[in-house]
Amino acid sequence: MENRIGSFVSGQPAESSSDSTYDDGSDAVDAFSQDDSIRRFHESGCGCAKKCHEKFDASQIRTHILDTREMTREEKEMHIKGCLSEGPTNDSTKRGKKRMRIRGKYTFRGQEICAYTFRLLFDIRRCALKSIRQSLNKTGPARRRHANTGRKPKHALVFTDVERVV
Repeated sequence: MENRIGSFVSGQPAESSSDSTYDDGSDAVDAFSQDDSIRRFHESGCGCAKKCHEKFDASQIRTHILDTREMTREEKEMHIKGCLSEGPTNDSTKRGKKRMRIRGKYTFRGQEICAYTFRLLFDIRRCALKSIRQSLNKTGPARRRHANTGRKPKHALVFTDVERVV
């Protein structure tokens, strides 16, 4: 800690950080923490009644997570949209009232799993999964695009005004 403070005050790099080829091993730490989280998932389970953690072994989960990380953002979202499906298609409940929202189903390799296991397998957070699900319900299996795409900025300048100033 004192070494860091000294380098900040003097403006010179500290002795330990002077070697530019130093590798902190963050990739190894990331892989270890990932293996640890997969191991904890197998030990404690997902918490649902389906016992999703027993359907796949740790090596399958790890390889799928790594394969998913290799995909681009758009590829990953399209793959996730393909694995999401809707629940019952009727618009009314058994009591005759209108169904407020359609329940989604999460599948992986043909097996139905819970949302927690799905998020772990696809290495995605809850908010991102929620926005992908909303996009799937709104526009179908098309690519997601930013809502401001194609709009003209509020303070955009006309080309003739730019020429007049320059």
